[in-house]
Formats: sequence, C-alpha cells, structure tokens
Amino acid sequence: MASPTMKRTSALLMTLGCSLLLISGLVLAPCQAQQQLVFNKIEKAVASAISVNVLKEAYAELGIDLVIRNVPAKRALFESNSGQVDGEINRIEGIEAQYSNLIRITVPVNFVDIALFSKRDDLIVSGWESLQSYSIGVVAGILVVEQKTKHLKPQSVYSFDQLVKMLDAGRFDIGITTFLSGGRSLSQLNYPEVKVFNPSLERVPLYHYLHKKHSNLVPHLTRVLGNMRENGRIQIIRDQALAK
Repeated sequence: MASPTMKRTSALLMTLGCSLLLISGLVLAPCQAQQQLVFNKIEKAVASAISVNVLKEAYAELGIDLVIRNVPAKRALFESNSGQVDGEINRIEGIEAQYSNLIRITVPVNFVDIALFSKRDDLIVSGWESLQSYSIGVVAGILVVEQKTKHLKPQSVYSFDQLVKMLDAGRFDIGITTFLSGGRSLSQLNYPEVKVFNPSLERVPLYHYLHKKHSNLVPHLTRVLGNMRENGRIQIIRDQALAK
C-alpha cells in the first residue's frame, strides 16, 4: 500500500505534468478529461444544430463534453455574454463589438444562406436595396438578418414558425431568415401558399464564440477546428447532417 507521502508526491507530479503540457500547448485532453461546457443553441435553428455536431467533435479531441440548451436567439446572447453559459454555438462575425465578453474562434464552423419567404408572386428582388418597398418580417435575435434589414424597419417575431404563420396571414410581404430554418418551419407547417425564393440573398459564415473566462481554450480549439477545415471534416459533418 502506498504511503501518504507517496500519494501526495504522485498527485503533485500529475498536477505538474498537466500544467507543463498546457503551457507547452502540446496536449490538452488528458488534463481536462472531465471538463464540461454548456452552450445555448437557438431553438429550431437548423444551422446551429449542424454546428453543434462540428463542435462536439472538436471539443471531444480536447477531452471536453458539451451540454446544449435550446433557447430563443436573444436570450441565448444575453446568457452567453453574461457568463451564465460558456459561449455561443455559432454567430456571425463582429458580435464581439457589442457583446464584449465573447471571443470569436476565427475558423468558421458553418455558414447560412439568407433567404426570402413570401406568398406574393410579383416580387422583384435584386439585392437588399430592392426590398425598400416591401413590408418585412424577421426573427428576433437572428443578428445577421437584423443587421441587414435594420434600414427596412422590419417587424420582429419570436420564432421561425411564427414568421411563416404571419406570412400566411398577410401581416407582412416578405419574411427574411436563414434558408434552412425557414425551410424547416415551412415544411412542417401546412401553409402551401408561402414559398421560399431562389437564389438566396447572401451566404454568411458562422463562427463559434467562447466567454472570456475560457480564453485559455481559444488557441487549442482554433488549432483543432483549423485541422478539421483543412481535411474537409467540417464540410463532411454538414453534408451528413443535411442528408438526414
């Protein structure tokens, strides 16, 4: 049986070993095998669900498990920035200017196509500026759409499903949201007169954000995601998710 002195020595050596490995940046997983992080995912956001798959694989390489909570888009940002959860699954570039406690991982984990949904057959659309004459609806908290449409003074709704329902009711001419999430709601609700218009307005990359209390993870996660991008793994995960 090991003596108390031997046990203390062994524990000290383990702690020292982990510290040296973390400092060197060579290994992260053995020292954080039990760590768990909590992230908010925008409820019913298809792109976020795909990004979760990417991030679960990336964090697993670092020995970290993820817990995912489904919440409305605006509340997700508030909780991430305040440190109630550990960060954002995916958001557009630049939100750190407003949400200063969040650090962007510079490797994109996904992308979204911004699309138009409408009952009208007479739409003439050629870019954002051509939307001036139409009434617009957007989902609150989907920042990329809010930023692009703020000069159009859109009406905000709570969810993707509500956007489709209000389009069908004629509350506004056009709903603007991500192609995948809007399309998912459209396919699940019985509103055959509402259609998605092609091509999409714009394709926007999405980035993972960590709360600043986890700044030590940023270089390690950047390395792992960079490798996943280079070997095509991120695209494979996206393709597999969409195939389902």
